[in-house]
Amino acid sequence: MKTYFFAAIIIFSLINNTTTYAQGLSVNTDGSAADTSALLDVKSTAKGFLAPRMTSTQRVAIITPAVGLLVYQTTTPEGFYYYTSGGWSMIPTTGATAPSYADFFALMPPDNAAPVAPGTDVSFPQDGPNSGDIVRLDMSSFFLPAIGTYQVTFNVSVTEGGQLGLTLNGVTLAYTIVGRATGTSQITGSFLVTTTVINSILTVGNPAGNPTALTITPFAGGSSVNSAHLVITRIQ
Repeated sequence: MKTYFFAAIIIFSLINNTTTYAQGLSVNTDGSAADTSALLDVKSTAKGFLAPRMTSTQRVAIITPAVGLLVYQTTTPEGFYYYTSGGWSMIPTTGATAPSYADFFALMPPDNAAPVAPGTDVSFPQDGPNSGDIVRLDMSSFFLPAIGTYQVTFNVSVTEGGQLGLTLNGVTLAYTIVGRATGTSQITGSFLVTTTVINSILTVGNPAGNPTALTITPFAGGSSVNSAHLVITRIQ
């Protein structure tokens, strides 16, 4: 009985503050009609509209978001995000478009303890500064969320002579393969990568067919833990 009573109160409250007209729905306290151009017209001088609030992880986990979907992200960088056919974008708080960026890194030791065999990928299991929309699938795979062009840079200290390169959606990008014949130093690369579908998956790996597994050198050049980095920035 108590349940029915509270339900009746809620329904009465909605009816009392909502006016439905042929042209749209008006939510207000003065009984005025909705603007003719609006399906929903909310009017108040004392209260605001409260959008769904969630973390960046929760936002990117939304299944099949509709074009035009709007949410408020509560984690850094905090703000309103909207979805288009090209992926998620943040509504900038200044005149410039907010950039998308992420720094994923590894520390040796303990990361990448096993050699990286041909056809497998380098792990970057730690999260550095990021905009919240370029995120990881796992320790070695990363989502490029929107259709566009990205600047991708990596640096990895390797003991053996060998090569590293990028893959996009499981396909090796031949123009990104870099390496060295001998010596003990970093293998580095910086490239532009253009995606044609949302949520493309990027990795840094030892190209298949190479003869040598690569040791990601611990304590490279000294006694301090050394790092490897993968930095991704969307530029267009």
